[in-house]
Amino acid sequence: MYISMGEGLGQDHATIQPCDKIESATLKVPFRINFDDFLKLVCCAVGRWMPFRSDHPPGRLARCFVKKHEALLWDLHTEMFVKKIPCVELKAQYCRQKGVTTDVTISLRRFVGTACPSSSLCKAGVCNPAVVCPPNPPSSQSQDPRSYSAKCMATDKLTRSICDNAKKICKIADDLNDPWSRDKCEKGRVSCEAALQRSKNCDMVMDCRSGTCSPRPRWEVEPWPPQSAFHRLPNVGTNRSHRA
Repeated sequence: MYISMGEGLGQDHATIQPCDKIESATLKVPFRINFDDFLKLVCCAVGRWMPFRSDHPPGRLARCFVKKHEALLWDLHTEMFVKKIPCVELKAQYCRQKGVTTDVTISLRRFVGTACPSSSLCKAGVCNPAVVCPPNPPSSQSQDPRSYSAKCMATDKLTRSICDNAKKICKIADDLNDPWSRDKCEKGRVSCEAALQRSKNCDMVMDCRSGTCSPRPRWEVEPWPPQSAFHRLPNVGTNRSHRA
């Protein structure tokens, strides 16, 4: 598994304003081969729990809350693609202030091996792409530059390209539904999985200091500051859920 259960998909909690109350909801979202379609369903699921009179139409800002999590939702979607997972359960926490939803954080509850129950996730006006989202507040969490290198950044970029192309091939295969296109889809899926594994293992070295060797990130084993590959890369680090 590339994403751990309970992994947060929300923004930095230090930037969230105090809430009058926090309400939780379990969201079931079916897989869609097109990432934008999947993102829309996540958005609609979030918006269903925002039916306040001061929010017209209900859930109009759901798209803004979901867009902040797009990078990590891509990781989740890609794992579902590789492992052919039909459904995912998300835990959403809604920050309410005076009856208005001011923030939403999401975490992975579990992957579901059976199809999601059929339901109409989207309501009229929810997740309208024309909605102008407020700017994200700056994160108060400083990024540890030891976790990133130019090599790993390039590996992640290549991984995303490989997996995005594989998803497009499989979307076409679904439309054509012939043996040749299905074979191309499966090969693309295998290539995506291999790319994810390379990203996960980027800059891992064997640590034998305890007498038993095990793979660990290079920066945990070698002296800091490093002598070669690592660079200080500020404002980086929102899409590293593949790292072991």
